[in-house]
Amino acid sequence: MKKNKEDFTKYGFREDFDFEHRWRLQTRVKQKGKYYLVSTVDLGINHRFGEGDPLYYETMIFRCNFFGTPLGWDEDNKYENFQERYTTKEDALARHWSIVKLLRKGYDPYGNKQWKFNQIRI
Repeated sequence: MKKNKEDFTKYGFREDFDFEHRWRLQTRVKQKGKYYLVSTVDLGINHRFGEGDPLYYETMIFRCNFFGTPLGWDEDNKYENFQERYTTKEDALARHWSIVKLLRKGYDPYGNKQWKFNQIRI
């Protein structure tokens, strides 16, 4: 964090967090004719609520257009509630690229093959 700025560590932010140069990685993925934005960001503040290692990074998946602009809430976004948090930037990067690779291959972020409702037979 720059010294000439307010000290945000008193609010729980990491010492090295810089609001003006926030790190993020966003990758657009096409899956079954729809575009998704895999977004991994540096939260700067610990989002661990309770015991354990701090969680400073987060990945979420949004529906987006061809250009990667998020569409906001979309009932067709099967990943609407996907959210993972990580302690280190290295873990966040590795998981980001793992999710991108899985989605491009037609899997969900957990490695499960996508299925269609009409394939279920009772």
